[in-house]
Amino acid sequence: MREAKMHRVKFDEPKSKDHENLSDNQRQFVEDAMAQGFEVNYDYSGRGMLGRRCPAIRLDRYTDFDTSADFSRDSLGMGKVYYASS
Repeated sequence: MREAKMHRVKFDEPKSKDHENLSDNQRQFVEDAMAQGFEVNYDYSGRGMLGRRCPAIRLDRYTDFDTSADFSRDSLGMGKVYYASS
C-alpha cells in the first residue's frame, strides 16, 4: 500500500510533476493559489472523495483567497480548507 505523503509547493518553486496531472480547473486553482502566496497540498482528500486526492490550501478565513476555479471548502477544526476536486 502506498504511503500518503504531504507534498507542498511554495510560490517560487518550479511546477512539480503533480501539476502536470491536474484538470484545467485544478490547474487554475493551483496557479491562483501560488500567485497569492499559498502553499499547495496535492494530497488532500475532501468529503465524499473516497480517497481520491486533489490540490488544496489552508486558510485562516474563507475570504483570504480569490480564484475563478470551481472549488469546495471545508472546516474540520484545523482551520479552513479550499480544494479543487475536479
